[in-house]
Amino acid sequence: GTNTLTSQTIKRLSFDFQYFADSGRYDQKVRVMIYDIMDVIKKGLSSNQIMDPRTKFIIVCKKEAKNLEHLIELFTEKSPELKYKKVLVVDDEADFASRAYYQRKGELGLLKIAEHIENFNKVPEYLRYLQVTATPYSLYLQPDGTVQLRNGEEASPWLPRYTGLVPIH
Repeated sequence: GTNTLTSQTIKRLSFDFQYFADSGRYDQKVRVMIYDIMDVIKKGLSSNQIMDPRTKFIIVCKKEAKNLEHLIELFTEKSPELKYKKVLVVDDEADFASRAYYQRKGELGLLKIAEHIENFNKVPEYLRYLQVTATPYSLYLQPDGTVQLRNGEEASPWLPRYTGLVPIH
């Protein structure tokens, strides 16, 4: 199931951004490269690709521990130049799979996936986080204040700045 979901997402993005595919022409204004994190982690990205201002990247990463670890590795070890690019994270199904907590002995903590997302969000210098969900009210039902993590650090809830409804189709 999840590999199919990734390939469906990549096919849909490739269709949506087809006019920005690499034409091989020097005068092309913008080109969009679409990758699965599992493919790009094996090869990395060249500094020339990353530093080319015409090139934009879309990296599809499922919310699984290994994939998120690879995403952090890509930005910190394989292609650290990515840290200096503007990053937009689009978190689909942002309600349950992203910011999930557990409680042990009266203390709150983040589950592993949420902890990986939190760690990744600290890597890029410029990052914006877009949460997409069919149940936006769940984004507002987060703990007040900060949450103590297993590693001793603290995390703040990701409360939305605003909620926008999209048209029903």
